[in-house]
Parts: sequence; C-alpha cells; structure tokens
Amino acid sequence: MIYIAPEYRPWFARQGITTYTHLLSLCRGQLINSADKNATWRDELVLDEGRVGVFIKRYTYPPLLRYVYPRVPRALVELKSYQYWQQHNIPGPQPIAAGAYSPMGIHRSSLIVTREIVAARDLNDLGRDDEFCNNTALLVRVFDRLADLLVQTHQAHFYHYDLHFRNVMVQGVGEDPQAPKVYWIDAPRGKCQPPLIFRRYLQIKDLACIYRGCFEQEWLELWRQLAGRYFYRMAYPEAQVEQMLKGIRQRLGRRQATRNQVAGFDVRPGTYLTPDA
Repeated sequence: MIYIAPEYRPWFARQGITTYTHLLSLCRGQLINSADKNATWRDELVLDEGRVGVFIKRYTYPPLLRYVYPRVPRALVELKSYQYWQQHNIPGPQPIAAGAYSPMGIHRSSLIVTREIVAARDLNDLGRDDEFCNNTALLVRVFDRLADLLVQTHQAHFYHYDLHFRNVMVQGVGEDPQAPKVYWIDAPRGKCQPPLIFRRYLQIKDLACIYRGCFEQEWLELWRQLAGRYFYRMAYPEAQVEQMLKGIRQRLGRRQATRNQVAGFDVRPGTYLTPDA
C-alpha cells in the first residue's frame, strides 16, 4: 500500500510513482544512518514549489510470524503520529508519502518520506557545541520551549515513547536566539490516545528519556526546571508529583543509580525556575 499527502499527489502522479515499489526508487540520496532494521537517506526533490530537502526512512523486517497483521508497520505508525501532530499543532516533520510491502500479510519493509526541518539541529548534536552549552540564557530558553512542547503534547494525549535528545530538533539557535523553536521527530512507536491506565507510565517514560540524555550538572538543573514547569502546568497535586518522580527513578534503574540528583530535585508547583532566572 502507499499513502501520498494530498498536496503532493499531482507531482507524484506526473513522476509515475503510484506503488510502493515506485516509492522505493526515491532511496537514492545520501545514506546518513544505517542499522540492522532501518536506514535513513537525505535527498532533495524538485517539487512544484521548487527544490526541497527530504528525509527517507526505510524499515525492514525479517520473515517472522510476529511481523504479521494486525501489527502495523513502523513507517505507518510514524505517519499516523505526524498526522496527529498536525491536527493538534504540535511541531514536527511534514509527511510527504509513506508505504508498506506486506505480501500475504507478512511485513517485509515500510518507508516514509518527510520534509526536512530547515536549519535545525538535534539536541544531542547541540550538546557537543561549546558555544551553545556555555550560553546559559539560551539553554534556559530551549528547555523552556521543550517544557511547553512536552505539556502541549501530553495534554493532547500523545506520548512519544522514544524522546531522546536525538529526536528533539531545535531551530533558530544561530538566527534568533531569543526565540528558538523545538520540534519532535522520529516517532515510530508513538502512542495516540492510549487507554487511561497507561498514560502515567507513558508520561514517566518520556520524562525519563529526557533525563537520561542530561550529561552535565547544568543540564540536570535545566531538567529540574523542565520537570517543574511540566508538573506545574499539568496541575498535578504534590502527592502525584512525588509518585511520578519515584517512577522516573525506577525507570532509570540501577544502571543510572549513581545519577541520583533527581531524588533531591524540588519540582513542586511554584518552585521551578523562571526563564529570566
């Protein structure tokens, strides 16, 4: 099967791309990531509006019974996540096309094409930039936007499930440091409107992923600020905040036991830092 966003269907039709096999022909750009089960290319397409950068991600599956219907291919889950973000004004990549190859109901491969987020860098990459890391005011603003976006996402009942720094894109750091914009990317395991009993666990999972990415004391302090804003804006009672912090510590496990600063963080409503602090 193949999905093409309505605004791009005329262009794809003129190119003769009407099947999943045709969509695979787009995988001719620069290979930027390759793993056992997926690979990502960056390419440029000359669309009706001009030349635009795109990312093409392909998932492959071994011929195992666990990859049969009703399990949904990851590229289609990612497409559903991006469409959900568009409906709720959550910043993220714009999907162009997606498809899956599932002969006799067994998933063998799936693919998604998204527009590039122009002039954006992931938070993991920015963490290696001394100029960025030494700019405390900019760090505070970025984590402030990150907290706002996390609250917006969870209030829409979407849970990323893989919210590592590499999946947080920051745009406008060099151009307008007063107003950086934060985007989510790469959500092949995202959860839209999950049952109520799972939502607190999924919130803890997202917060623990972000905390795991913090590697400097200053970043841990910013995580404290993010958590404080998050719990304050989600209007959680203090008892529930303590339970969620305990869940985060348990989620990190013994492997992270030495990084126990989270146990001492005071993130009760009203105690978090302000952007101007």
